[in-house]
Amino acid sequence: MHFPSVEFEPSEDHDGKLEVAVILDDFSAKAWSPEWNCTFITPSSWQDALDAQAFDLLFVESAWAGNSKSWQYHLTGASAPRPAFVEMVEAFKERAIPTVFWNKEDPPHFADFLESARLFDVVFTSDSRMIPDYREALGHERIAALSFAAQPKFHNPVRSLNQERRDVAFAGMYFADKYPERQEQMEIVLGGALDISPKLDSGLDIFSRQHGGDAKYQFPAPYDQNVVGALGYDRMLSAYKYYNVFLNVNSVVDSPSMCARRIFEITAAGTPVISAPSAAIENFFAPSEVLQVSTREQAADAIRSLVRSPELRERMVHMGQRRIWKNHTYAHRAQQVEQFVGLSSSLERPMSMTCVPKVSAIVSTIRPTSFNTYLPL
Repeated sequence: MHFPSVEFEPSEDHDGKLEVAVILDDFSAKAWSPEWNCTFITPSSWQDALDAQAFDLLFVESAWAGNSKSWQYHLTGASAPRPAFVEMVEAFKERAIPTVFWNKEDPPHFADFLESARLFDVVFTSDSRMIPDYREALGHERIAALSFAAQPKFHNPVRSLNQERRDVAFAGMYFADKYPERQEQMEIVLGGALDISPKLDSGLDIFSRQHGGDAKYQFPAPYDQNVVGALGYDRMLSAYKYYNVFLNVNSVVDSPSMCARRIFEITAAGTPVISAPSAAIENFFAPSEVLQVSTREQAADAIRSLVRSPELRERMVHMGQRRIWKNHTYAHRAQQVEQFVGLSSSLERPMSMTCVPKVSAIVSTIRPTSFNTYLPL
């Protein structure tokens, strides 16, 4: 299988964008860069950048390494936060530049990044249930929830028509030593896919992020027979577009705001998602937009239905994409950060149904029952 690389070109149009110094992992760097004029500071470059540019914001996420590993062990670990990191945050604050920390690893890594979070003016958390914990630990009210989203510049259904779709895929990691709920969810969705595989054309493909690495991250039997390798993030975004169904499991199942970023990205890329249950999915999507299954049999039935019905896939994706474009892009998330901090840019955002031209579609049908299907929009 060959999936073309999705190229990420930095935007040359900085008009109206905020100047933001950032520390981000590779996934988040691609998601946020179109929204802000991002400067990826390092321990050796931040002082020169601060002296040379008029920054509007410092935005740091809970990155284990950050900015091509330049901040590895600075934000979390036995010696974190390290002096260089502390000095950098304080320098931005001394110039009255708002500082924002986003712990996208909550709730399991709340304690790991708490000391770094203390340094910042504002803290966002991926799990809204953690807001009281942050308020108690940090002693202030400048805490809010910030969830994942889709970046339409990269997470979109544009694809080559000369490459055929395959049936079912899962992309992620297997954790042998933690997240028992996640293992149970894999039994549901991957097990259901294996049950139906003999009746499909290409069956189940598993992309393992740690393929060939540490033993505790390798898929066990019987799933190991379906592991087809690993893909970098740019090619994974392309792969999202070439399957009839993508599967999802959740490391956190009971958070109202924390669910896997892949749910937004895959739906935006034009492929329906079947997921094990998650409280957050119910808050973000209608049941007709992302299918949740609770048993192996339900998973098998859902996969069979979507693989066999292009019409069902197209409608499910269409409704999910409308939800994302209206409420869950990184333009929406950037605006949320800016408003909470008290900043504003001159960009016309977010991309929502309220700021794009209205379109009326007139179509013919010989089926009177279709009126209820297509109207109202």
